[in-house]
Amino acid sequence: MEIIIGIAALIAIFFLVIFIGQLKGAPEPSTMSDAAIYQRLQTEGAWISKYLSLPYENRQSTSLKHMHQDKTAYIQNLKTELMRRQAAQGIQAVQQELDPILQRAADLVMKGMPDAEAHATAVKEWGEKNT
Repeated sequence: MEIIIGIAALIAIFFLVIFIGQLKGAPEPSTMSDAAIYQRLQTEGAWISKYLSLPYENRQSTSLKHMHQDKTAYIQNLKTELMRRQAAQGIQAVQQELDPILQRAADLVMKGMPDAEAHATAVKEWGEKNT
């Protein structure tokens, strides 16, 4: 009797976990790593490919149409998050490139050089050093 109750409890817990997962939905792209986003793009893309390979009559189900729309929107969210991260990396690279110039300009201003002239001199020195 205890074995049957234990098995029933395990089955109930299993279905409860699945139900909670369905309620929670797909993970938020901003909380995912880049590798996880790429993996998710592949799996969602595979689902859409399977959906589109179905005969037209089989794609008319309301639930399938709804899932297709949701997955398409989710893929757009994933791509947007990747583009946002790439833009942030680009901005960070530009900032790293500008840091030595701005530091040198600040040093020249502290030595008494006018601000505009200090920036021009710092850019000129940086250009000479990096060419």
